[in-house]
Amino acid sequence: MKQTCPNALGDAALLAAPFIPAMSGAPAYRNPLGIVRNDVCRNSNNPDGDRAGLNPASLCNLTMLKSASTMNIDSRQKTPDTVEIKNNNVIVREIADEVYGALLLNLSNAAVTANQLSVVGADAEAVLAIGGAANVGDGGYASATGNAVIIDRGGKVSEVTGGRAYASTSANGNAKATGNRVAILDGEMEHAIGGDAECGDNGSAEALNNTVSISGGTVGIPGFMNKLFGGNASLWSGICTASNNIVSISGGTITNLFIYGGHAQIRTSSGACIASNNTVEIGENAVIGPGVTLYGGAASRLWEGGSATSTGNILKLALGGVTVDGMACFQKLDFRIPANLGNKAMLIVNNSEIGRLANLGAGAQIGVAVEGKFKPGERIVLIQAEDLQGVPDSKVKSMTSGYAFKIVDSELANNKLVVEVTAAPQTAPC
Repeated sequence: MKQTCPNALGDAALLAAPFIPAMSGAPAYRNPLGIVRNDVCRNSNNPDGDRAGLNPASLCNLTMLKSASTMNIDSRQKTPDTVEIKNNNVIVREIADEVYGALLLNLSNAAVTANQLSVVGADAEAVLAIGGAANVGDGGYASATGNAVIIDRGGKVSEVTGGRAYASTSANGNAKATGNRVAILDGEMEHAIGGDAECGDNGSAEALNNTVSISGGTVGIPGFMNKLFGGNASLWSGICTASNNIVSISGGTITNLFIYGGHAQIRTSSGACIASNNTVEIGENAVIGPGVTLYGGAASRLWEGGSATSTGNILKLALGGVTVDGMACFQKLDFRIPANLGNKAMLIVNNSEIGRLANLGAGAQIGVAVEGKFKPGERIVLIQAEDLQGVPDSKVKSMTSGYAFKIVDSELANNKLVVEVTAAPQTAPC
């Protein structure tokens, strides 16, 4: 069974605007379950874009698939019937409570795919905004793929998730969140997850290739500690994986946040959690305020037992003089040194309080690129901490042609990671 809505005229100017890059030109639909309030949309059943709920018998983009192969869902799917909502585009421009691009609840198998929710304008506010959410019962399979939340033009949201897959807290569920994203261009946001996968006992939770990107606006609230996850995977027991997720901060103001490229957590003593190849990027136009802690890929257990692995996680820093409260769970650190760095450190870690870390781990790989000119013998402070732990790999990767660097080992005892220029391009004579 497949129900579709005829292609209807949407708000063409709004839908073509840059803040909806993934769905440019697509019609704007109300969430098919009628749970979105105060949005603006038009379709064949709602041609005037009013706020009356749609008739459940005329759901847009609701598909019942009789074959697992139709969706490419893997062998862990338990039954042949999967309900999918896809390609919705919801725009919120007034005050709301909870808003969704798509939502499926209490099903055996559910998928939300390529849905987009935009919170746009100074009058647009929401407590909770989720691009696509799938919630299934015992033994079910929940999938959230390619969903997005966009905040622009002064929109405000407390809690944001690009895509969420949730399997029952009972047994044998599977949840997978892949390729979802949250993007804030201009506005306010407190807490965000690019892709979130959660389930119960003896299950599998995967958060893969999800992204939170911040190019403008304000994220976090002074005096309150919130969290920012590229991808989050958690369960009671089984296997949870957070891999290839990204938090990218190219602009905007960040304050009072625990930032995780990826996070994987087991809540009991049985199973394994893996956080691998996740990335936190901070660009030269970002403003990093007080109370920020950086984690690349955090793998954690609430109880002894099981295993937790963090590997291949990357920090990319192109802004000098960044001050944070902690830094850990990175196995690779790439620094792009600005020409105006002067005597400042690239990263300053104020981690004197108990529980705060500045940890390089064992054998972290260091990469350095430079802007401007540096001479052999000049030293660059990459990290300055109150208590720097771990020993990096002895080799430094140069990411600028003609330059070579070495780690100044003696500075590690002073809680500093310092490199010295050992070779630089020769300047041609006049």
